[in-house]
Amino acid sequence: MIPAWVGAWTLSAVLASNNSIAPRLYARGTRHITSSGSVVTIVDDLVRIRGGVVHLEWTGTLDGRDYPVEGVEVYLTSAYRKVDDHTLELTQRVDGRVVVKARLVLSSDGKSITTTTTDGVTTATTIYSKRPS
Repeated sequence: MIPAWVGAWTLSAVLASNNSIAPRLYARGTRHITSSGSVVTIVDDLVRIRGGVVHLEWTGTLDGRDYPVEGVEVYLTSAYRKVDDHTLELTQRVDGRVVVKARLVLSSDGKSITTTTTDGVTTATTIYSKRPS
């Protein structure tokens, strides 16, 4: 993992999707990214618009292979692939079927991550800002 990705991040923006009927899912959230050698752990804590809390944990490598996501009641996997030092691609599957594809881009100053996510119908963009160390 590139050191610039490691740290605590706060959900700072959820941008409109290309489908005006798509609901905004989260009011706020945090992401913690840690690494040990080639193994990366991503922990997301999200609060839904109506107050429900979502806690997701993923541990794996950036090799494009599926690794399980803990915190949901379905068999969800995430496969992250490093494109370059500032870009990751993500494919999520439920029971082996692709449900989401995303592109995560780390800003050149290392202070934000912009994620563009699509389920094939709706596209949404989220921005996480890095918390000061």
